[in-house]
Amino acid sequence: MYAFGKAAALAASTRIGAFQAMRARELASRLELARDLHERVVQRLFGLSLALGSEHDLTREQRERCATEIQEALADLRTVVLSNPADAALT
Repeated sequence: MYAFGKAAALAASTRIGAFQAMRARELASRLELARDLHERVVQRLFGLSLALGSEHDLTREQRERCATEIQEALADLRTVVLSNPADAALT
């Protein structure tokens, strides 16, 4: 009976350890996704919000540049999310 109890405890400990390792990998992956989003998308959009919120009128070239930046930010967002499909499904 003692051996059975020890084996059950060992199996439970192994399951707990495997679960904790899986959660740690998920957390690391989510942190990487958040970092990528911040570096590639959020900073770009923040810069655009500053430019568009300026009291000065934008020239046509500047408006076109903002439009291009928005399209590139959307492309970066797609790239980041699609490169982490499991993480996107978890959120």
